[in-house]
Amino acid sequence: MKTRVVLLSAAFVAAGLFFATFPVEYGFESRSRIVQLVKPSKESNLFGEEGERIGSPQRMVILDARAFMSNSPVTGAWTVDDNYLKANGIYPLQLQSVKAVTGVARIGFVAFILVSLTLLALIKRKSRIRP
Repeated sequence: MKTRVVLLSAAFVAAGLFFATFPVEYGFESRSRIVQLVKPSKESNLFGEEGERIGSPQRMVILDARAFMSNSPVTGAWTVDDNYLKANGIYPLQLQSVKAVTGVARIGFVAFILVSLTLLALIKRKSRIRP
């Protein structure tokens, strides 16, 4: 009897955690922006340019407003000072990583729920067979 209660409780907890991943993902998504990392240099400042672009624009979560080089997005992407991020130990979080982690967590929770319910069914079946 205790085993059934534990397995059923574990399945309900896993189901709750499964559904909790959706607001976590959407919370990060609402705080993300399309960002272009830029490495400013003395030469680029001399010519009035932003600096050397690093990679391609990505959706990232950066909460420090001082990291942004402009008050509005330029060509669809916000420019972010890579030197500022490194100097302050800020590591931007890519939205792609958040989606990957929540996706894997959801798969794990569903697998745990299925294993728990399967074990519960086997225990219930085994108790019916015994006289």
